Amino acid sequence: MICCEECFKDKEIKRLIKGMKQRGDCLRCHVKDVYIYNTEHDEQLATWLSDFISIFTPISMIPSNLNIENVTAKSTTLKAELFNNWNLFNFENEEQVYHFLLHVCKDKYDELPELFDEQIILVELFIDEEIKKHSILKFAQWETFTKKLIEVNRFHTHPFDEELFKKMFTFMQKRYYKGEIFYRCRISENERGIPQDKMSAPPSHLAQTGRASAKGIRCLYLSDTEMTTINETRPRSSDYVTIGTFKLLSDINVIDLKIINDLSPFTDELDAKEYAMNRYLFRKINDELAKPMKSNDSDLDYIPTQYVVDFIKGIERDHKPEYGGVEYSSVMCEDGNNLAIFDPELFECTKIATYQIGNLNYNKRAVR
Repeated sequence: MICCEECFKDKEIKRLIKGMKQRGDCLRCHVKDVYIYNTEHDEQLATWLSDFISIFTPISMIPSNLNIENVTAKSTTLKAELFNNWNLFNFENEEQVYHFLLHVCKDKYDELPELFDEQIILVELFIDEEIKKHSILKFAQWETFTKKLIEVNRFHTHPFDEELFKKMFTFMQKRYYKGEIFYRCRISENERGIPQDKMSAPPSHLAQTGRASAKGIRCLYLSDTEMTTINETRPRSSDYVTIGTFKLLSDINVIDLKIINDLSPFTDELDAKEYAMNRYLFRKINDELAKPMKSNDSDLDYIPTQYVVDFIKGIERDHKPEYGGVEYSSVMCEDGNNLAIFDPELFECTKIATYQIGNLNYNKRAVR
């Protein structure tokens, strides 16, 4: 089979195909003059995919001491798992994934057809010893973690495998360079707007609770575009808003929680099974940080994400902070991104502009 770089979403697979420096026409997706991969002659992709899918276990092969009903309820097929939960293929449906795997991983199919044709599970998620060894959260589930943190012991729970947490963060780093621009929006009482020197994070005694910062702790919340920061601020029609343009004063590393959705299981030094066991946690943290704050929220609702962000803030290298902030998705603006910056002095507000909000476009999302 001749496939090409455009057949895949995974960055490491794309890199592999480009690195082979063979150009031609793709017989699978019919794109012309692209980097191609011939599965009849090249073996690396078969090795990668066979090793990766081996982290899963067919239902018929799970240990007898596990609760089969509990495991079966959370099982799926290999083709569905890869199509729905891993950004590997640029395919249209699960069946295309299945037939591609049969062709590329034919030796693996001959060895273990059950892996391809039965329901499968990441069995380590059901084995206590494996959870303790490879799961970042000692309490296994985010919901248990939040309950313990809010209701039992808020400051000395040690709920993480801290070294594993730090290790996973090394695969989620993003570098921002001096001079890069971000934006912050604030609602103004009138058309005069807010003075430029008041656009940064408030002083500690005025700092309110946020999803990434507790009351009294300064944190500069920024967005990647003016439209993102306006949507995050949620002004009403006819409100006045002031938007500050913020320039980064020195290079920083941030933890980009969104990377978890695109992180390749074929990344060097990344344990694919460990990654698979902990992907849910990072997605959950990103989703929780991205949730809009509501007037009926309790400050207690923000404690879990504050705890995680404070942990990231405390990571050091050579007695200096390793990370300058956390990046996460915006649910208020499609494709928008937000930053929570630990030290507001890393950014300077270089200019401001005041606007009046016009018509609002409301969208609905079914919740039940």
